[in-house]
Amino acid sequence: MWKFNIVPTDGEPGANTWGPDPNARKHAGGALWTPLSYDTERDLLYVPGGNPAPDFYDDARPGSNLYTNSIIALNGKTGRLVWYNQFIPHDVDDYDVIHVNPIFKINSRPAIAATGKDGVLRVLDRDSHKILYSVPFTTRLNAEAPLSSTAIHVCPGILGEMSGKQRGLQS
Repeated sequence: MWKFNIVPTDGEPGANTWGPDPNARKHAGGALWTPLSYDTERDLLYVPGGNPAPDFYDDARPGSNLYTNSIIALNGKTGRLVWYNQFIPHDVDDYDVIHVNPIFKINSRPAIAATGKDGVLRVLDRDSHKILYSVPFTTRLNAEAPLSSTAIHVCPGILGEMSGKQRGLQS
């Protein structure tokens, strides 16, 4: 049996992407919320990595926070990392990429889709691991705006719904 840590432990590749304090990874999120996808031709297990934690207070976790908000391809027999693509490095909006990743072909090109609470559909080539296209599937308003003390309307909201949320600190 094998295991793979979406939040790397000490000494594992990617651990340094959580900043210098190893305690940042103790309660760091990266939850697995949905079923996995399995590519029988390649013997690859595709894992949708959840968001880093704490969700909105990121001072304790500087860096890109691998392997959160990623599609992670693991060897089905060994569990070793084959490739990954992180869509939202250092997420502060709880925009996990947590939906099932359908495997399919586009004009005989092997592809895989990834979506999440950020409201973006991404289709990747399973050979090159590159994004073939990326398109919003819901309203995106101020979705990339930084946190500030001024409230603004943001969509999608933290639950991924179209109603949005107010971002900013209330005084």
